[in-house]
Amino acid sequence: MLPTQVHAAHLCYLIAGLKPESAAASSTRLVLVGGDHRRNRRCFVTPHAVQRSEIVEFALKSQTPPVHFYNGFFSLLLFGDNYFAFQVDIREIQIFKFVYTLWLVEIGKLDQALCYLEHISEVVRKSARAKASTGYQFPPGFLNQLSSLEERIRTQLIFHSCNAELDALFSFVQENILENRKKRESQKKSCQAWFQAFLQELVNF
Repeated sequence: MLPTQVHAAHLCYLIAGLKPESAAASSTRLVLVGGDHRRNRRCFVTPHAVQRSEIVEFALKSQTPPVHFYNGFFSLLLFGDNYFAFQVDIREIQIFKFVYTLWLVEIGKLDQALCYLEHISEVVRKSARAKASTGYQFPPGFLNQLSSLEERIRTQLIFHSCNAELDALFSFVQENILENRKKRESQKKSCQAWFQAFLQELVNF
């Protein structure tokens, strides 16, 4: 299937109400928007495919009232007197968003990566609370990697913050040293000029 055909097919699936699903099932039609998981299961995860899927997730969150996926299709779900709004998060793409987070870390965008991890962690917590009703559970290995990476990024950001403060302090000290040095040189020149003038007066006298 050509890339343009993949995009067209996925658009039709979305219009029909089909949601991104797990890549583990052989019957899955849509995993990431624009990613052909059937033709190349190793290379279908790309930054653009993850971003397109995030747009779909954001669009669903922006719906009023919130929507829920039921049997692969959009529907409304009431939980007590409130909409089960957190179900709008597409659980199946969270692992791919974690991969996107790793890409952000590789290029040094730690702040953005941490934002991604915080959002994914929130989805995981909500999914855990809804496990009894949905039956969905994230793989334990993924949860461990998620927690480990978030802790490492926070530690790195603290380290960078401390380094920035030390650099600022070092720059401040250097500026003071240079300023004091300039003052001493100015005072030295002033004293030399006064002493030369005094000697000249003595000679003239």
